[in-house]
Amino acid sequence: MPEMWKRRVKKSDEELRAFIAEENEPQFIRDAVEAERAVYDVLRVLRDLHHPGVGAQRVSGY
Repeated sequence: MPEMWKRRVKKSDEELRAFIAEENEPQFIRDAVEAERAVYDVLRVLRDLHHPGVGAQRVSGY
């Protein structure tokens, strides 16, 4: 998952959400991107709980 996310992190959250909503893209790829986003969100929350204010910065360098 981390390697997959590094490839996606170049895109903004809006771009990722637009990709997920794009019906012309294969469903399995859209599902994978949605799962990656969910993992990213959970990781950010966990890091924010452990290190308030630092989690969002650290995740992008993950």
